[in-house]
Amino acid sequence: MANYKSESIAWWAFALAGLLLMAAVGACIFEGPDEPPVAVVAAGLALGASVIASFGVLTVRVTQKEVTWRFGIGPFSKRVALHRIRHVEPRRSPWYWGWGIRWTPSGWLWRAHGLDAVWLERDSGKWIGVGTADPEGLTRAIRGAAGLTEPA
Repeated sequence: MANYKSESIAWWAFALAGLLLMAAVGACIFEGPDEPPVAVVAAGLALGASVIASFGVLTVRVTQKEVTWRFGIGPFSKRVALHRIRHVEPRRSPWYWGWGIRWTPSGWLWRAHGLDAVWLERDSGKWIGVGTADPEGLTRAIRGAAGLTEPA
């Protein structure tokens, strides 16, 4: 199966970004944006909100040639050619590995929401995990597009 697409939405990221924006607006309203320290703090809060919001959606796509994933519309993206994938397996990762882009004992993990991920072993022997709300569907899509068989 090719042309698979799924999105994981991290509502917590949007809620936190909203709180930061409200704090920035509140600082300007109560202290006045003309005060230099307030303006700097408000700008910092707004910048922090936009960075956090960029991690709010993780989109994963499987095409005939590659697997790609991206956080939001920002520069945080990765792609792996199907011919470089040796093994695919769904795994549940511990909560303390966090969300976002993280280095874990298993390799890099990209996760927006939940604990499920699909782990890809590349031809280099390195593993990379991609968080998803549909681990079985994503695993089937990658295996089908890459021509990999399920383990016995």
